[in-house]
Amino acid sequence: MLKGLFPKGGDHSKEGLGGMIVRYGGVVEDELSLDTDYLIVGVIDEKDVTDPSLAARAAIAEGAKAYEDARHYYVTVLTIDKFFKYMNRVGTTVAP
Repeated sequence: MLKGLFPKGGDHSKEGLGGMIVRYGGVVEDELSLDTDYLIVGVIDEKDVTDPSLAARAAIAEGAKAYEDARHYYVTVLTIDKFFKYMNRVGTTVAP
């Protein structure tokens, strides 16, 4: 599951990360559940963004809620950087 504000375009975008997960056999879900293994979060605090738009604020709020829910369900939460470190540690090349 991917929630929060992600950069536009590239490997660190929501679409780029989702595509990478699918290419390596994972599934990207839209909703958090007890079956969710990982939540990858982008920006989840407005103070980390200069002058966020309404859409950005909505994505940040959605990410913050998913983060709290994930903690409640004991779902592992990864930042983008931790996700890439995890992919490298398990021997998976992150480039397509």
